[in-house]
Amino acid sequence: MFIKGDEKMEIIHNDENITIVNNFLDQETLDKIRDQSECLRMQKLELGDDKVYKMNVGDIYKSDRKYWSNKLPWNNNFEPFIYKLIDFIKDNKTCLPKNQFEKISCMLHVYLSGAELSWHRDGALGGGAYSFYIHDEWRHTWGGNLLIADSSTKMVPQKPMEGTSMEDMLGKSYNVRSRTWVLKDESDMTMNPGHGRYFAPIPNRLMITTGEIVHKVERVDQSAGENTRRSLTGFFA
Repeated sequence: MFIKGDEKMEIIHNDENITIVNNFLDQETLDKIRDQSECLRMQKLELGDDKVYKMNVGDIYKSDRKYWSNKLPWNNNFEPFIYKLIDFIKDNKTCLPKNQFEKISCMLHVYLSGAELSWHRDGALGGGAYSFYIHDEWRHTWGGNLLIADSSTKMVPQKPMEGTSMEDMLGKSYNVRSRTWVLKDESDMTMNPGHGRYFAPIPNRLMITTGEIVHKVERVDQSAGENTRRSLTGFFA
């Protein structure tokens, strides 16, 4: 799908876990966001620390700076987006819990063809998360959909054995137990009951999710070629 021109912002889905907004930004502001995304320092995601990214996730890049709403101004063209997001949450009923976050983060994430993000939940990181898709075009054959498991799916962190030092990012920062190699318990939890929904990464679409839902980014198909899945992403913390 290719979106061009100013279309009216529309909340197309809103339930206790998911809020979806199409045409979130006007064309002029969206163009500024896209232009800013071309001018960032990017780094390739290192595997093995944040265990949400499994060892076979493919090539993912992220901006080397994480912006926070409590550190404004940022002095760049991501500012109009975060101000619009703040105003939208204040003025509209969304899936987010009331008064359970104080700041919002913002980074650029880029998925190349062959890249995915494994099943996980964001509950340890705050009140919820968002993705705002800024690529110019996306087609139904390119994959990269946001897959959301049924709300009854529970992914509960496991406790480490006595004497195990949790030295990865989730362990050090959030005291969350995660795994790299033996994934049977994680698989059993994710596949119970084993069904859910998908949401396409349509350009200029904003996705807001609560911290408790289990979700993943579907692998970007090789047919996407040099087209990349690009989004501003962040947490409500």
